[in-house]
Amino acid sequence: MSVVTVRATGMHGNAQSNGKDQPNKRHQTILHLSLRRLGDTNEAHSIIADTLPPLLASVRTPAEFELIHLRLNSIPEPPTHPQLAKDDWLAAVGVFLLVLLCTFPVVIPFLFLGVGKLALRVSNEVAILMHFFTGCALGGYAGRRRRLRGLVMVIVGGALVGACIALGG
Repeated sequence: MSVVTVRATGMHGNAQSNGKDQPNKRHQTILHLSLRRLGDTNEAHSIIADTLPPLLASVRTPAEFELIHLRLNSIPEPPTHPQLAKDDWLAAVGVFLLVLLCTFPVVIPFLFLGVGKLALRVSNEVAILMHFFTGCALGGYAGRRRRLRGLVMVIVGGALVGACIALGG
């Protein structure tokens, strides 16, 4: 990706990372590769200044920008084909388990009840109960009234179930 493309897409603006943000890692890799391929030092200094918070960029001298540019160029080239780390695999397993555990209680009525309509209604009731308990938990976490938040979640869940029923579900 050329520097012109990076500038046109606005991919260089104020990159601040906590180290866990994947889009920001990609953004930093693109910036790193762009700076490495860039021949014009003034353009490199401008891109570096754009990535810094405005206050820090305003107090930097051209020599400091050049030092940053040289240090960035001394960093080894990022891999062309990034590989998944252990944390990535653990996060994927965590998401899988979260989705499984959230959807399985709603599926259970279909496993044990032979009548489809009855299983659907029982499944809807299970989903509404899950909404209530989730609302209670979130209300407690937020320091609000648990039962009220649970009731609000039931109303939202009931509206969603009502909409599904109205649409033929």
